[in-house]
Amino acid sequence: MAGETLATRYALALFSVATEQGIVDEVRDDLFAFSAILKDKGASLLFSHPRVTKERRKAIVDKLSAGYKGVSVDFLKLLIDKGRESELHAIAESFANLSQVAKGEIHALVHSATPLTDDEVKSLKVKLGARDKVVLDLRIEPKLLGGLTVQVGHVVYDGSVMARLKTLKKQLAKVEVRIAEVKDIAP
Repeated sequence: MAGETLATRYALALFSVATEQGIVDEVRDDLFAFSAILKDKGASLLFSHPRVTKERRKAIVDKLSAGYKGVSVDFLKLLIDKGRESELHAIAESFANLSQVAKGEIHALVHSATPLTDDEVKSLKVKLGARDKVVLDLRIEPKLLGGLTVQVGHVVYDGSVMARLKTLKKQLAKVEVRIAEVKDIAP
């Protein structure tokens, strides 16, 4: 939870600057691009190795920063100075959420057992909110057996067959059957 709060604080500060400069989308893309670079095993080892100085890490960022906004590069250097490079992905996620909220968009992560038809996607968008303001991230998850799960922010709506089976299993586990009662019922 503390990491989430930290990421949100950094994201809010960067979002404020990016909004003032009118480059929110570009900065969001830069953050995810830098995050992808840092997820690489080699880059991750390089940026986390204690013998690689902060100055060296910032020099590497300078070499990689061609095509990125200056605000994004300066922000990454700030994270290096503060020793918070490992928080970059969480910050990028928080920044993206802030961007969507500012645009009035609803982002939903949808897991379904089978691909959804166009009509099902439209229906889901209508149920979640305004048709044009809902952004769906559709993923196939065969282990759900049927139905779907929808996550909007921290809220998960689980309408999957797997969840229903688990609920039924819990209910059946609570049922106590006495053998004497069964004998009385059977002829």
